[in-house]
Amino acid sequence: MMIVLNIMIPNKILYRILFSFVLLFFACFILHAQNNPVDSLLSLLKNEKTDTGKVNYFNKLFLEYEYSDNVKARYYIYKALRLSEKINYEKGLATTYKYLGTFAEDTNNLQQAIIHFKQ
Repeated sequence: MMIVLNIMIPNKILYRILFSFVLLFFACFILHAQNNPVDSLLSLLKNEKTDTGKVNYFNKLFLEYEYSDNVKARYYIYKALRLSEKINYEKGLATTYKYLGTFAEDTNNLQQAIIHFKQ
């Protein structure tokens, strides 16, 4: 013999449950979308023909990794520095030195930060 309980859920509770599921769905969507800027930048970098454009993408990739992955941040900022120097791209050098100063400051290397900011 099976007993079936007929439980009435008030509308307020039903709406709260529905709202929670919708909120959870959008939270998952937003967390998934956070990887897209790096993927997009890497794709744009791969298709970039000009060296100045590549420097700009290296700098943008540095910004994406600055607070999350020091190794990758350092890799991209030094790629930007070497390429900027090679092609004598002054605007790229200025931006790269600014970011190098910020990166040195973030890692508590204040003497190096001053050197980069002066450059």
